[in-house]
Amino acid sequence: MSKRGIDLGLQRIILNAPAAVTTHTSIETNSFSCDPNFVGRDDDVPKLVDMLTHIPQDQTFTTAALVGMGARFRSLIWVHVSQSFDPIRLFNKIYSTLTSNTGDRVEIKEVILKNLQEALKSKTYLLVLDDVCNEDVLKWKDFMNSVEGVTSTKGNCIIITTRKENVASIADPFHVHPLKGLSDNDCWSIIKANACDGNGEVSSRFENIGRQIATRCQGLPLATNVVGGVLRRCKSEQEWCSIKENWLSDDEGGQEIVKEELIELWMAEGFLQPSQRHDMEFMGDMFYNVLLQNSLLQVAKIYYLGREYCVMHNLVHDLASSGRSCQAFANITLGR
Repeated sequence: MSKRGIDLGLQRIILNAPAAVTTHTSIETNSFSCDPNFVGRDDDVPKLVDMLTHIPQDQTFTTAALVGMGARFRSLIWVHVSQSFDPIRLFNKIYSTLTSNTGDRVEIKEVILKNLQEALKSKTYLLVLDDVCNEDVLKWKDFMNSVEGVTSTKGNCIIITTRKENVASIADPFHVHPLKGLSDNDCWSIIKANACDGNGEVSSRFENIGRQIATRCQGLPLATNVVGGVLRRCKSEQEWCSIKENWLSDDEGGQEIVKEELIELWMAEGFLQPSQRHDMEFMGDMFYNVLLQNSLLQVAKIYYLGREYCVMHNLVHDLASSGRSCQAFANITLGR
């Protein structure tokens, strides 16, 4: 396995990972960027709008959760959370978003909360906490109590997005909206956009093969993006057929494995190297979350005391096992 990892360049990819990956483990999101290939959510948008227009007006704020992946609010606050659920950091980001003040971070909780209270004075707001991974109940309650303490109005709403149902349950939302997989047509739209230079012109022979590949993506956005990126470099019909026949097996789902055992396997194979600040276990946990946040791994179940089992979708496994797609996976995972 170690030789296979070297052949695929995994050590090189990890060693050359940009600082943003090794510190925050995911790409910073925002409320302005537009994805040209954003498809398959037409049914979700009106449901979310309806939810936002019917939140209780007699409460300080209401929490809702989007699990997968508001015109009447005076302030939209978008905060990318990711793996590090640090309340002080989040309060600073909320304050910076409200005031456009990007100065030095305030480290004293009392001070930043006073600043935030003044910035939120008389404002109703929609706060989006994107990509939340925190499963610490006490941390969440402390954060929410502080937010309620600096809020002077009623009828506000907090939306969290998360990949884990357990995270959503900790937030105790009044509404949970699960995001379903993409349709076959949506998968094909993404593959076509990524594979065909955006011109939208595909011959009927290529489209027939592409649609078969899209069906095998089983609604996974990551798989469609990776396949599209690989097909972009395949110019012949024969190469497209090879992708369809050799990559997409009929195997049923992958084998579940305990998170800690997976990290120990990485350590035994030499995939993890300690840094000056962090040991191998910390690095393993960090890269586990990178894979989780990019849908390369999925949480299968969580048992008592937080024992977490993960699984890799069989299609993602097929793609990841191909040396030809390794760089495409790396580009998506590292945000290139």
